Amino acid sequence: MTAALAPAGSITETGLPWPAVLPGGWQTLRLKYAVSLRKDRVDRPAGQYIGLENIAPQTGSLDLEEDSTAEGLSGVYKNGDVLFGRLRPYLAKVAAPETDGTCSTELFVLEPRKLRRDYLKYLLLSDGFVELVNSATYGVKMPRADWGFVGNIRIPVPPEHFQLEIGRTLDAFVAFIDELIGKLVSTIALQRTVAQRSVERLLFSGFASSATKRRSRLPYAPEIPRGWFDGKLGYFAVIQNGSTPRREVLRYWQDGSIPWLTSGKVHEGAIESADQFVTEAAVRECHLPLVPRESILVAITGEGRTRGVAAILRQPATINQHVAAITPDKRLRPTYLWRVLQSQYEWLRGESAGGGSTRAAITCEFLRHLPIPVPPLEEQDAICQEVEIVVQETEKLDSAVAQTLQRLRAYRRTVISQAVVGLLPTGSLTWTRQ
Repeated sequence: MTAALAPAGSITETGLPWPAVLPGGWQTLRLKYAVSLRKDRVDRPAGQYIGLENIAPQTGSLDLEEDSTAEGLSGVYKNGDVLFGRLRPYLAKVAAPETDGTCSTELFVLEPRKLRRDYLKYLLLSDGFVELVNSATYGVKMPRADWGFVGNIRIPVPPEHFQLEIGRTLDAFVAFIDELIGKLVSTIALQRTVAQRSVERLLFSGFASSATKRRSRLPYAPEIPRGWFDGKLGYFAVIQNGSTPRREVLRYWQDGSIPWLTSGKVHEGAIESADQFVTEAAVRECHLPLVPRESILVAITGEGRTRGVAAILRQPATINQHVAAITPDKRLRPTYLWRVLQSQYEWLRGESAGGGSTRAAITCEFLRHLPIPVPPLEEQDAICQEVEIVVQETEKLDSAVAQTLQRLRAYRRTVISQAVVGLLPTGSLTWTRQ
C-alpha cells in the first residue's frame, strides 16, 4: 500500500512557536474558533462512559473493556466529537468515539466546526500541540490544562481536501503501525510462555527422561525424577519475618547502618542495596532478624502483584513484617530455590488467597509447609546454569523487542506531527502491508 500526503506550494514562516512554518495556502486560527467546547454535565450518567484510563497515551485508541466508573458530574460527548485529556496533557490522551456518551470532566470535549474530525484528532496528538499545552499547565502533582490557554492556541487549518487526505492517510498508516506493534507484542508474549515452560521443565524434571520419574507430593509438579527429595520447605530452611520499628523512636533509625527491607524491594529480583537503614538498638529491641546473604525473600502481603514475588538477597539485611526470609540449609542451593518460587508465583498467590480474598496473605507457616523438590546438589547447580541461559536469552529478546516498539511508536508520533503541519511531501509516506 502506498499513501501520499502533502500539499504543494511554498513553505512560509508563521511567526508562531508552533507551527513555525506551514505550506502556502494554509491558514492559522485560534482553536476556540475552529471547535466548540462542549460543557454539558450530567449527574448520573447512563450508557457508555469514557474515563482517562480508557484512552491509551499518544495513540488515539480507546479501550472500553477497561472498567471505568463515573464519580460525581460527568461530561457529555456526541458522535463526531474529539476528546482531549486536560489532566497531565503530556500523556496525549486523545479519542474520537463513534457513539454518544459521557466522560470524565478531565477531558475537553471538542465539537469540530472548521476542521474535519479525523484531522483534528491527529492535530491534538501531534508533539507540537501537546508540548505547547503542557508548557502552560497549572498544579505540580496533578498538572492540568486550562481552556483559556488551550482555546487560544493558534492551530494550522489546511484546505479541506488536504485535511481529508491527511486524515485518511494517517488512519491507514497508524493502523499499519499498530498491526506491527500488535504482532511484536504477541510474539514476545508467546516467547515468554515458551521460556517459562522450559524453565519449569528444568526445575521439576532436570535432565531425566519420563521413564526415570516417580510420582511426587508436589501439587504443581505431579512427577519428579527418581533420586530427588520432595518435602516441606521448613525441613530444608529457616523461615522468619520481621517488623517495623516505631518511627518516633530516633535511636531505631538515626544513623542506622543495617539495611532494612520492605516488600517493594522484591521486585528487584536480586537485592543488592537498601533504601532504609536501622540501628543495632532496633535489631535488639524490635525482634528484627539478621538475614544472611543468599537468603530468599518473599513478599507475604502487598498491593497489586507484589504478594508472592520472590527475590534473592545479595547482602545481609533485616526485613519488615510484610516479608518472609527463607534461609536454606546446605541441601538446597539458594538460586535453585529462588527459581522454583519464581516459577510458582501464580500458584502461591492462588493457594494463599483463601477463596480469592484480595486481602489474602502468605504466612511463614504456609511457607514452612510448602512442598518443594530437592534434587542432588550437583543437579541443582546444572539446572540453575541452564535456567540462567534461558532467562538471559529471554531478556535479550525482551530488550530487542522493547527497542523496536519504542522506535515504531516514535516513528508514528513523528509522522503524525509532520503530517498535520504539511511537512511530508507527496509520496513520502510509503509502506507495504504483507
